[in-house]
Amino acid sequence: MLKRYDPLDEYLDYEHIRSYFELPQRCLASHLVEALGLDEEELEAALKRTFNVCCHMGIDIHQHFRQVYVADEQGMRTDWLMSDFGSYLLLINGQTSNPHVARAQVYFLRKPLNHD
Repeated sequence: MLKRYDPLDEYLDYEHIRSYFELPQRCLASHLVEALGLDEEELEAALKRTFNVCCHMGIDIHQHFRQVYVADEQGMRTDWLMSDFGSYLLLINGQTSNPHVARAQVYFLRKPLNHD
């Protein structure tokens, strides 16, 4: 069965895509990996836990995480561009057995909340 054309669907798709590109994505996951001394396996596990949190809390993953392609000396690879909130979620879902992750988690726990 063919779906009937609905201009509202097209507009909503356009709005979703437009808002996706306007979000402030600021940090690459690879930068966080380097700063915290994570390996690919730890990153994948933290991303999986972070995405599960987003799904259970009704947080739109696309607002805070965008898969991108990055070219470097090794060639083309995938990375994640993250918002500040996405970076924070990834950090708090990291393995606390990594001393850098544990230290960063304590830092954010002690940081005063901004009630703007």
